[in-house]
Amino acid sequence: MFRIRRIFDDLSPANEKALVRIGEILKEQFPGARPGEAESIPEKLRNQLKYGFQTILFAAEKGAGKVHGFALALYDPLLKFTFLDYIAVPGAEAGGGLGGILYERVRKEALDLGCLGL
Repeated sequence: MFRIRRIFDDLSPANEKALVRIGEILKEQFPGARPGEAESIPEKLRNQLKYGFQTILFAAEKGAGKVHGFALALYDPLLKFTFLDYIAVPGAEAGGGLGGILYERVRKEALDLGCLGL
């Protein structure tokens, strides 16, 4: 059974470990992503409005903090719009429905924020 949890920062050892795994998954699934994209996630979480968006990160974990997928979304409070930046599950686990579960969690968050679009 998976637990979907939101990661707000990289301050705790559990979050730091999860962010390392999320970076690995991002690099594996999006080899053409901008260089440094994975490493920029902690900064985006810490400095929410520096980039003009609130960064929302969900991790799908199984067991003791073992990340099996993630979703990264950017919320613009002025436009009331959420942009799904990345959603990924490692290749070996693709097709099992975890991506759909992550999408639904992002969708629920967007609805809770009163977004007009996702």
